[in-house]
Amino acid sequence: MRIKRFILLSLLLPAAVLLRAQNVSDLIISEALAEPDSAGIVDDFGHRHGWIELYNTSTGTVKFGGCFLTDDRNDLKKSPIATSDRRTSLGPRQVVILFANGDGSAGTFYTRFKLRPGSTLYLVSNDGRTIIDSLVIPETLPAGRSVSKFPVDASQRAFFTAETPTDPSPLVVNGSQDVET
Repeated sequence: MRIKRFILLSLLLPAAVLLRAQNVSDLIISEALAEPDSAGIVDDFGHRHGWIELYNTSTGTVKFGGCFLTDDRNDLKKSPIATSDRRTSLGPRQVVILFANGDGSAGTFYTRFKLRPGSTLYLVSNDGRTIIDSLVIPETLPAGRSVSKFPVDASQRAFFTAETPTDPSPLVVNGSQDVET
């Protein structure tokens, strides 16, 4: 009987770890820029927009298609992220940028709202009700500056939001990878 329990547990434990590693709750909003300046990143259409960076804190791939982004707590499904695009899988400890241009029809990586200083940004689970993460865009955030989250320790399971605007670092993991507790 003990051998059967051991075998069952040894089969279930890796499955549980795998399921945890692929959970959308492992995503955070790691950085956002509301108003680009002339040096901001350019999208595929040659335009500069505010942008949102998502970061996968896990050691497994997370499929974020089906999740939502919004700047309105009363409309959590404001900007859905397409499920049909296979590019909506984010590898371990990787980041992705979504442009906040106000026109979600521009493609998978565009939101239906524009970022503005003084607003709060929400990442919502694919159930359309559960807020996974949020980020306050300071009202005094100057153009060309971003608000960022940094890991508290090397495990990258806890993060703090920078108190002052930072130089934008799109598509780069924020903070030192060698942070100690």
